[in-house]
Amino acid sequence: MKILMLCTKPPWPAKDGGTLAMLNMVRAYHQLGHKVTVLTMNTSKHYLYLRNLPTEIQEMATFVAVDVNTSISYIDFMANLLFSKDPYHIQRFTSKAFVDEVRRIVKDKGGFDVVQLETLYTVPYAKFIQAESDALVSFRAHNIEHEIWGRRSRNMRNPFKRFAYAETAYRLRKYEAQAVTQRSFDVMVPITNKDAGSFRFMGADLPIHVAPVGMDLKMIQKVRGTIPSEERSVFYLGAMDWEPNIEGMDWFLKEVWPLVHARFPDVPFYLAGRNMPPRYMRISKQNIQVVGEVESAEEFIQSKGIMVAPILSGSGMRVKVVEGMAHGKPIVATPVAVEGIGPKHGEQIMIEGEPEDFAERIIFLLQHKDIYELMGQKAAAFIERGFENRAVTDKLINFYKTHLKQKKGR
Repeated sequence: MKILMLCTKPPWPAKDGGTLAMLNMVRAYHQLGHKVTVLTMNTSKHYLYLRNLPTEIQEMATFVAVDVNTSISYIDFMANLLFSKDPYHIQRFTSKAFVDEVRRIVKDKGGFDVVQLETLYTVPYAKFIQAESDALVSFRAHNIEHEIWGRRSRNMRNPFKRFAYAETAYRLRKYEAQAVTQRSFDVMVPITNKDAGSFRFMGADLPIHVAPVGMDLKMIQKVRGTIPSEERSVFYLGAMDWEPNIEGMDWFLKEVWPLVHARFPDVPFYLAGRNMPPRYMRISKQNIQVVGEVESAEEFIQSKGIMVAPILSGSGMRVKVVEGMAHGKPIVATPVAVEGIGPKHGEQIMIEGEPEDFAERIIFLLQHKDIYELMGQKAAAFIERGFENRAVTDKLINFYKTHLKQKKGR
C-alpha cells in the first residue's frame, strides 16, 4: 500500500511518546513492505533538518517538511479566548503553507491508498485531501484532547488558569465531537479502548480500529542484553515541554520524593527529558540528578532501576510507560498514567494516586529485590503479548484494506 502520514512534528528523533508512536508505525509499515511518505510540520520546538536523517530512517519513508510557526502566544491566546469560538490549539496548527503542500503532494505523488492524520491537529487538512484524492482518510487519535485540558483545569488553583483551561477543554470537546459526527474522515484509529469508547460517546458512528502504540521488541531486547542496570535508583523520562509532565513532576518532587529520600538518602533520582525547564536544572538537593535530554532513551531506561510515572492529567496512552515495561522495569505510576494500557496493580506494575502510597511503593521495591525483578519480568511479558510493533501494524493494515475496498466499491 502507499501511505501518506500527516504529522504536526517530525517522527525523528523519537524523543517523546508522540514521536515514538509515529516512528514505530513508520518502521513497521516499512518492514511489512508498504511505501510511506511522511509530511510533517517543522516547528521551532521540533525542527528537522532532512539532511540529518540517518540512512536507516531515510530508507523507511520519504520525508517532506514544511516550516510552521506553532509557538504559543499569550496575546493570541487571549484574543482567541475573547473573540473566537474555535479552539486556540487548532488555530495554532492551521497553516496555508501546509495546506499548499498537502494539495501538492497528493496531486504530484498521487495514488495514495491511505492518508493517516496523526493527532487531532491535522484533522483540518482532511477536507483538502478529500478534494484531491480518493484515498482512505484515517484519523489516528493519540488521545482525547479535551480530557487533558479538562483534567488540568480541575487541578488548577489559579482561578484565571482554571477558567482558561476549562474553556479550552469545552472548545476542544465541541471540535472533536463535530469532527467525528460530521465524518471529516473515513475511519478512526484511537490507541486505547477507553478512547474508542469516548469517541463513541461523542457520537462517532464510523469504523473504529484500536491500535495501541507498538514496541520494537527486538531492538529493546538487544539493549537489555548489553547494558547493566543501576538497580538501586529511581528515574523518570518524558518530554519536559509538555504541561502534564511538568505538573506531575512538580507533584512528585514536592510530595513524593522527600518521603523516599528520607528512608533511602543514598538512592538517586534521575530526572531526564528534552527541553528541561531551567528551574529543574538548578535543583541540587535530596540526591536528585537532573540529566536533561538523553541521547538514547533505550539505553537510559535500561541503565536505571525503578521507573516512576507521576501523571495527574492526560489522555490516550503514556508511551514511556509501555516502553519502560518493555524494558522489564518495575514501575510505580498514577492511575492516569496507565490508562489504556491495562496492567494489573501488584503484578506488572504498581498503581497509586496518593503521595504517601506512591512513595511507599517505591520504598517497597527498593527493599524487595525479588519482587522488583519479578515485576519487571511480568511487565516485559505483558508488553510482548499485546504491543509487538509489526503485529499491531499488520492488524491495522488489514483494517485499512477492508475499508478501502468498501470505499472504492461505493
